[in-house]
Amino acid sequence: MESLQNSFSQMALASATDVIGRIVEDGNMGQDGNPKSFQITSVESDEGKVIATGYQVIGYDSESGSLILAEDMSKIDYDNITKIY
Repeated sequence: MESLQNSFSQMALASATDVIGRIVEDGNMGQDGNPKSFQITSVESDEGKVIATGYQVIGYDSESGSLILAEDMSKIDYDNITKIY
């Protein structure tokens, strides 16, 4: 049974790697009323849960065309991701 659980966990983690480098939303709203977005930098498995790690998108620099990211890293439960861009 434990072998089957480990296998499932590895498959879920492999699927989750598709979000690395992408922008995701987790269903929570920011102070401005817009959905919180994150640029994902890695995924990991922690006690059977898949956790995506990244930086919250806090703005957009229209001059350079780049995203402005928060300095602090955030961890998001992969199951809570509601949208992937």
